Amino acid sequence: MTMFLRSPSDHPRNKLRLELTRKAIMLEGMNTDVAEARGENPIAHIWTLILFGDYMAYYLAMAMAWIQLPSPHWRISKRH
Repeated sequence: MTMFLRSPSDHPRNKLRLELTRKAIMLEGMNTDVAEARGENPIAHIWTLILFGDYMAYYLAMAMAWIQLPSPHWRISKRH
């Protein structure tokens, strides 16, 4: 599935590009969905989409039971 993030403050060319890309992906048989930004100004739109993206990433990680393993690079840099 491909998720598209849309905002009322998007430039008209970007809105058109998003719709054309979405239609092309759907014609190839892939599922798409759109998340609309909420709020009264562009800053509110940005923050709602950031929070939505963070929530979605966390939810998918929990749903897939991904376990974050410690990085060996971090341990090496910590010793020095």
